[in-house]
Amino acid sequence: MLKGIFLYNMFEQTKIKVSTIETIDFNDIIEISNHCFGESFITTNKLNETFISEGVFLKIAYNQLTIGFCMVKNIPNTELEALYGTNSKLDHIFLFQTIAIHPKCQRKGFGTKLIQKVIQEIKSKFIKSALYYPSWDEPKSQAFCKTVLKNGFKEYKTYKNFWFDDSLANNYTCIICGEPPCTCSMKLFCWEIN
Repeated sequence: MLKGIFLYNMFEQTKIKVSTIETIDFNDIIEISNHCFGESFITTNKLNETFISEGVFLKIAYNQLTIGFCMVKNIPNTELEALYGTNSKLDHIFLFQTIAIHPKCQRKGFGTKLIQKVIQEIKSKFIKSALYYPSWDEPKSQAFCKTVLKNGFKEYKTYKNFWFDDSLANNYTCIICGEPPCTCSMKLFCWEIN
């Protein structure tokens, strides 16, 4: 997808486009996911299951090349409780399924643009909403966690060995841990509008 060294000029903002993910983008999304999280973390089946849900599903392109994506799903309170052992008193609950920017394009503000667009869309359509962001708790993610906090999220809780069972069930190879099981931890952040 991205050949050679990616150069980003701050004056080329017109070459950046955020739009809704379509099925023709699935291969690019899987490739980016493989680079960021490891093989088989996202599959075509997982994408098809996700896109039948209500939510915000965005890609970001630079020079018409998909360089990142995010998938935010509207979930019931029961799912929030099953996943994280917590519940919300707000009417609409949204959960970042994932957000990823190709490694050659990271730390250039593209992830921030995606988060801001998601918040903008939720604020324009829903009141009394909560948006949860689960973040990989590893050194490379710390800078992006600061970005999340700058955009109005609050740190909620840390979950040890969060992907352990999922990595075994789905046989995905973590880029940190290698072969299953994944022993990485996850930090959960929350943004609310009342």
